[in-house]
Amino acid sequence: MMEQSSIRTSAKHMPSTFLSCIIVLVTGMLSAGLAPHIFADELVLTRDGVQKTVVGETVVEAQDGGIMFRGTNGRVWVLQKDEYDQLVATDQPFQPLDKQSIGKEIIAELPHGFEVLLTNNYVLVYNTSQTYAKWVGGLYERLYSGFENFWKTKGIQLKPPDVPLCVLLFDSKENYNRYAQQDLGQGPGTMVAYYNLVTNRVATYDLTGLQTTRLRDLRSSDQINALLAQPASEALVATMVHEAVHQIMFNRGMQQRFADTPLWVNEGMAVYFETPDLANRSGWRSMGKINYSRLARFRSNLARRPENSLNTLLADDTRFRDSAQALDAYAEAWALNFYLLKQHQKKFVEYLNELAGKKPLRTDTPQERIELFESYFGELDKLDKKFLDFVVKLK
Repeated sequence: MMEQSSIRTSAKHMPSTFLSCIIVLVTGMLSAGLAPHIFADELVLTRDGVQKTVVGETVVEAQDGGIMFRGTNGRVWVLQKDEYDQLVATDQPFQPLDKQSIGKEIIAELPHGFEVLLTNNYVLVYNTSQTYAKWVGGLYERLYSGFENFWKTKGIQLKPPDVPLCVLLFDSKENYNRYAQQDLGQGPGTMVAYYNLVTNRVATYDLTGLQTTRLRDLRSSDQINALLAQPASEALVATMVHEAVHQIMFNRGMQQRFADTPLWVNEGMAVYFETPDLANRSGWRSMGKINYSRLARFRSNLARRPENSLNTLLADDTRFRDSAQALDAYAEAWALNFYLLKQHQKKFVEYLNELAGKKPLRTDTPQERIELFESYFGELDKLDKKFLDFVVKLK
C-alpha cells in the first residue's frame, strides 16, 4: 500500500542541503527541544520577490547562522543564513494560533469554495460535502482518543498538541494532486493521503468519489461507513489513518519533528495502528490487533529473507526509500513493533521514551542505532530467532 515513506517534506521550501534526506546533521547546530519559548521571534524572509514576516520560535540556531524556526501555525522552516533576511527577538509572548485563526489562514491559501469544520482536536478545511468532512472528523477524533487510551495503559502519557491538528480534504483526486504538486514539489503518486512534516498538515480527498465506489447521495456517516468498509476501500481508509497517526505522534510528544527517529519505528508504529475501526462510534477497539495484510507480506518474504535483515532494518532507513524493498520493510517494521509491544512492552516503552527525547537535526550513525537498540533488547542475533519464532506462530 505504501511503497515509500509516507511522511513528506515540501521540497519546494527546503534548502538544497536537506532535499536528499528528511533528517540531516547541520554542523555546529546547538541542541534544543520543541517546547514553546516564552517570547516570540520574527523571521523575515523573501519568497518569490515578496518579503514576509513570520512570527514564531527559534527552535535551533547554529553558530553559522543556520536556523530551525517554527511558526505560530506549526510550520517549520529549516534555513541556512543566506536563505533568510533577518531574525529578530520580540518582547511579545509566543502564542500558537488557535483553531479559528489557523482555519482562516488555510482558507486564504486555497481556491474559493473551502470551508472550515472544527472538532475537539482538529481543524478540517474542506470543499467536500459537509457530511464527508464530519465523517472524517469523527474518524480522526476516535483515533485520537483511542491512541491516547492505548498508550496510557502502557505507561506513556501523551501531551496535548500545542498547535491545532490540521487536515485538508479535497473534493477530487485531481484537486488533491494539484495541491500536493504545489505543497511537496511533486505529485503524491498512489498515496491517497500524506502527512507533511514541514507544514504539519494531513492532506487527503473524498474517497467516496472514486469511480469504482461512487454513491450519488451520501447523506449520513452510516452510509459512508458502509461504503468505505468494503474490502476494496479498506486499504484506502487505512492510509488515511496511517497519516493521521504520524501527525498525532509528532504533535503529542512521542516523536520530534526532524529528529532522527528510525523509520522502522516511525512507519512500523503507523502501520500498527492503521487498521480502521469503522463499526465503533465511541472508540477504536481494533488497536493492537494483528495486521493480517502486513503479516502475510512478512511471511511470504521469509524464504528469501537475508540473515542480516533485522540489522539492515535498524541501522538506517535505506530499505524504506527503495521502492523494490519498501513493502517488505513496512511489513517487517510492523512485525517488529508488534513483537516488542507483546513480548517486551516495558523495555519498548522505555526505548520509545528515549527516542522521543531526541533533538532535531542530529543524526545517529548506523552503529549508534544498533547499539541503542541492543542496550534495551540484547544482541540482534538472539532476538531475531525469538522474533521469527513469535511471528511464525501468529494466528
